[in-house]
Amino acid sequence: MLYYCVQAGLDMAIVNAIHVQPYAEIDTEERNLCEDLIFNRRPDALQLFIEHFETVTVSTESAVADPTEGMTPEQKIALVHLASS
Repeated sequence: MLYYCVQAGLDMAIVNAIHVQPYAEIDTEERNLCEDLIFNRRPDALQLFIEHFETVTVSTESAVADPTEGMTPEQKIALVHLASS
């Protein structure tokens, strides 16, 4: 959703950079389910979204380290600003 917000003109947002997955790295099936829901392309989009993500499990073992750990607040803000440019 952040991808489409930026495309629509969003120029500032408060996000946790560790939880942002690049648009191109999102699985095609999951991306289509999300886009169907966001853009209301199907009457059953919410149901399909729920059914799919009820079966998804998140592995905490493969969790990515926080790339902003040890940064000052000013450095974190600069990083988020650069990521949205």
